[in-house]
Amino acid sequence: MNTPVTSPASALAEVWPLSPMQEGMLYHASLDDDAPDIHLIQQTLIIDGPLDAQRFRRSWEAVLGRHAALRACFHRRKSGETVQLIPREVKLPWTERDLSGLAEADALAEVSAIAEQERARKFDLARPPLLRLMLARLGPDRHCLVTTSHHLLIDGWSRAVIESDLLEIYAAGGVAAGPPPAGSYANYLAWLERQDKQAARAAWRAELAGAEGSALGLPERPGRAPGLPAHEVARLSPDLTSALTEFARGHGLTVNTLVQGAWALVLARLARRRDVVFGAVVSGRPPELPGAEQVVGLFINTVPVRVRLDGGQPVLRLLTELQQRQSTLIPHHHLGLPEIQKLGEASFDTVVVFENYVDPAARSGPAGGLGLTLKDFRQATPYAITLGVMPGESLEIELQYHPDVLGASLAKEALDGFTRVLARMIAEPEAPVGRLDLLDDAARELVVRRWNETDAVVDAPSAVDLFRRQVAKTPDATAVVAGDRTWSFTELDEWSGRLARALADRGVRRGDRVAVVLERSAELLTAWLGVWRAGAAYVPVDPGYPADRVAFMLADAGVAAVVCRASGAVPDGYPRIFVDDPGEGGTCLVPVGADDPAYVMYTSGSTGTPKGVVVSHGSVAALVGYRLWDLHPGDAVLMHAPHTFDPALFEVWVPLVSGARVVLAEPGVVDADRLAAYVTEGLTAINFTAGQFQALVQEAPESFSGLRYFQTGGDVVPLGAVERVRQACPELRVLHTYGPTETTFCASWHIIEPGDELGPALPIGRPHPGRRLYVLDVFLRPVPPGVVGDLHIAGTGVAQGYLGRAALTAERFVADPFGTGGRMYRTGDLAYWTDEGELVFAGRADTQVKIRGYRVEPGEVEAVLAAQPGVDQAVVTVRDGRLLGYVVSGGAVDPVRLREQVARSLPDYLVPAAVTALDALPVTANGKIDREALPDPDFGGRVSGREPVTEVERVLCALFAEVLGLERVGADDSFLELGGDSITSMQLAARARREGIAFGAREVFEYRSPAGIAAFVEPGAAEPATDGPVASDVDLLGLGREEIEEFEAEFDGR
Repeated sequence: MNTPVTSPASALAEVWPLSPMQEGMLYHASLDDDAPDIHLIQQTLIIDGPLDAQRFRRSWEAVLGRHAALRACFHRRKSGETVQLIPREVKLPWTERDLSGLAEADALAEVSAIAEQERARKFDLARPPLLRLMLARLGPDRHCLVTTSHHLLIDGWSRAVIESDLLEIYAAGGVAAGPPPAGSYANYLAWLERQDKQAARAAWRAELAGAEGSALGLPERPGRAPGLPAHEVARLSPDLTSALTEFARGHGLTVNTLVQGAWALVLARLARRRDVVFGAVVSGRPPELPGAEQVVGLFINTVPVRVRLDGGQPVLRLLTELQQRQSTLIPHHHLGLPEIQKLGEASFDTVVVFENYVDPAARSGPAGGLGLTLKDFRQATPYAITLGVMPGESLEIELQYHPDVLGASLAKEALDGFTRVLARMIAEPEAPVGRLDLLDDAARELVVRRWNETDAVVDAPSAVDLFRRQVAKTPDATAVVAGDRTWSFTELDEWSGRLARALADRGVRRGDRVAVVLERSAELLTAWLGVWRAGAAYVPVDPGYPADRVAFMLADAGVAAVVCRASGAVPDGYPRIFVDDPGEGGTCLVPVGADDPAYVMYTSGSTGTPKGVVVSHGSVAALVGYRLWDLHPGDAVLMHAPHTFDPALFEVWVPLVSGARVVLAEPGVVDADRLAAYVTEGLTAINFTAGQFQALVQEAPESFSGLRYFQTGGDVVPLGAVERVRQACPELRVLHTYGPTETTFCASWHIIEPGDELGPALPIGRPHPGRRLYVLDVFLRPVPPGVVGDLHIAGTGVAQGYLGRAALTAERFVADPFGTGGRMYRTGDLAYWTDEGELVFAGRADTQVKIRGYRVEPGEVEAVLAAQPGVDQAVVTVRDGRLLGYVVSGGAVDPVRLREQVARSLPDYLVPAAVTALDALPVTANGKIDREALPDPDFGGRVSGREPVTEVERVLCALFAEVLGLERVGADDSFLELGGDSITSMQLAARARREGIAFGAREVFEYRSPAGIAAFVEPGAAEPATDGPVASDVDLLGLGREEIEEFEAEFDGR
């Protein structure tokens, strides 16, 4: 039904279609029958004067008869369309309470309790009228009226019309003889049908082209009814309110434009965007519709407001352009929000409501000597944040928010920031937009200066100096352990000295780069130290990398020589020095400065090419020499992480400069049994990535017993996992660290001592000595505590840049605006300050992700996929902790073979777990690839047909399917090809042990299939677990694929 229909001969007067706003409200009302109705409006008025209650009731009945929209109810037709039915007459829901026997404070408290009960009562939308009134007598000439109605019937302007009519009718004796005849809401609905929707769609499509949608990116709640909001309120002083009004008038602006401009600036900082979209409620009353201003009904509409911010643009120009753009869109405000949102990324989670009508309740009325005063008003929206602004002598600002998606601290910071920005805009209208802070001076000093005060940096130009000091202190103490072999500090010093001499004799000079192509071994540590002693920087290369990647790294680094074994395979064209036979040419020690490069580590690159991070000797010395690592002679640290990444700095150099020993792990996974064995042999400290740690805690938290401390980080570490291991090992000390490769492994840390209580989140802590950590908005201004921003790191430890990549270096290493000429690194991570001055990690801001502990740019894998023959387009995304590849090809491609080809040129951790061929890539409304719409890979399609033969094969096939989430698994199917990895291999081993089948994670990778493992194991070698929780019974402490990404990196070091 498109136009209103009248029914002259029945109790039903008219049938109307819905307005777009009513359609949206009915959708929310239908989501959950048990949830509170968020679209109720409730107003509490104090009425002073000699009120005739019966006359007042008759006046309300006359208002109800005068305005058809107040009698509407809503029914669904058989076609599914909902319409509003208008009966000729309805009974007014009216109750009275005499509270005059109570003290006024008690009476008003009783009124508030009644109002609360009324808000909890939902309307039956099919039974009119959708409003209720309760009149309470407080005294002879003092009453209180509580009006509860549904927003489907009225808007704020209608409320003013109703109250004006009510007073006029009451003055006329309670009959509708006073006001002139009222117009009908039906005329507005008919007007809507006549509007040029094509022109409106074109205007909104142009306005929203390229917009990114929801400003704050808050959790969406599809199919779920929102709860009732909480709120914060601020009132501007009369002086500031007057100044805002005068400023707007003097520059041809409206106060509403000032409000929208200030909110855009707040959102830009909270959402880390220069292009923001929020909603604005518009009156919707067309001036060309006669008498529209006196009609009761739901005219309002919510429309998107898009604001593009340039940090260098003057504030006044921003406001002027904003008002001009909004003015051009006024003729198109009639288009419903659902239709607008179909035209582009126009979703939003915050809305601004500027109340620009005169409220009779705010002034005394002459009717019958009555005076109305607004005591309370309750109204809500389904949006995460609603900013309501009520003009008056003192501008009142209410910020409503839904606590289930937004914290109270963020809501308060948003409101405080908004009022501060409003004042600064009119005080400095020519100031650049990017200079307007959300913070006051005291808060800025706190987050920029005080929370970045650290201990002094160690006094040494390099780790070589620190190591040689330790050699002098403990020359005969054990420095390195590899199986049953040991090397003392003196032996390591002399061996590395001979290697340094060999390098110098082959032409290596101070500042050169030397590739070290070795597996984890004592020779590897000797080579690193030897390169440093020769004055050069080492480039760690895993000999297990594909030959193409090794060749690229050597060429890109421009290495002067290669240190390897005599049997090692290294590209031709480089001088080779054999670590296992350095010669007897004496020793060498070239002095280096703190700014000399110490190493170049290669990390994933977004362009498809790895990038080399150059780190100085001073940065390494400052990291490893800090006393709070708390390692001493007699301690032992396990080296088990991939040595091509910077956790090796902790595992090798921290113990070696502290007099502790480095224990070299055997190839393979450090599972619970192996960890316990290392501890038995004297291990006291270990570093685990977040994924490794979670897997071990799930398997056997008691395996940490005997360690003094362990250090973890590299990704989100669940509190539950930390608490579980501390319960099993109460004397254990925990170091939670954070730091990208570009900031020398550890930029911040949080120490958990035995007995410390854990908070609601596990912080990444405070700055490491010499570091400064800033949480900034999109204009590089600091944000308040509790507000998520982009994390930047400055000071000691910041890398020199990317080797040979000047443009990328300039992009990621930017000037430190808070220091004295230094640089800061844009991490791409999000974080926020706690009120205690500690940082909490809050995710990634860009496309870089963590896979098995490595930072990975999906673009690098996309570039390799796209370069394969027959591939036209390639996209790589991450789901459940796995890289997934998608390709579009003009011809037929074999995804399995495509994955094998990619594996020949990429390290294991960059190879997609699956490659899926598509006819076309899904796209969003604005033409971007819709990664959320990419289908899940069909791992089940790789399952073979052979059924298990033995009982052990049958059990293993069932466990494979359970762990991998498949319906069935064949006896010859490969665990890896079905999507398994090291984390799931540990789950598989733990569950098999419960069934009495004993093997470890390493055997899963060696034998791979149920049949292969069955041939290896001896059934009954381990008794089924009977006491305590086991892997298949317990919640895995947040052990989701999306949170566990690091563990397979263990196998890169084999």
